[in-house]
Amino acid sequence: STEIFKTDDGGTTWTTSFRGENERTIFQIVVCSAEIALASIDGRRLIRTEDGGRNWKEIPYDGTQVTSLAHAPDKSLWLVGGKGEFLKSVDLGLTWQSLRAFPSDMADVAWWSIDFDTLGNGLAVSENGITVYTSDSGKDWKRILPDTDDRLRAVSLRGGTAVISGSQNFYSVIF
Repeated sequence: STEIFKTDDGGTTWTTSFRGENERTIFQIVVCSAEIALASIDGRRLIRTEDGGRNWKEIPYDGTQVTSLAHAPDKSLWLVGGKGEFLKSVDLGLTWQSLRAFPSDMADVAWWSIDFDTLGNGLAVSENGITVYTSDSGKDWKRILPDTDDRLRAVSLRGGTAVISGSQNFYSVIF
């Protein structure tokens, strides 16, 4: 089974917030507020709570895989996954829209990770060694060149700097 735990006292005590009997992995949890959070389960399901984790409901989305979730400073939520899945939500994860402005050569890209800093800088990285960047919380995305042969797995942004983990190397980007 799979469980999500919650603390209300800074980590002194923890209680079970979600238990799934048929799931194996929590891919990622993104917290929007004290009440609202979303989680990717096994990369196939998206669940959401709006009562601080007491109840979770499955959220439908137009996609087949959720590898990463992120919350941008403008309050939008982002979801990336396999086969070019690059989705945005403006209602805290209730509905999702795909990006129409991406170049056609990124239609089948397997996206692995997305993250934003508090300034609105964002990066998404792919299995294919592609990195895309935004400076405006995702309104416009641009490809960062050069691409790499490395399979990019994770990205983390803090204060104008990004660290990217590949299957072979680590990379950094300074904005």
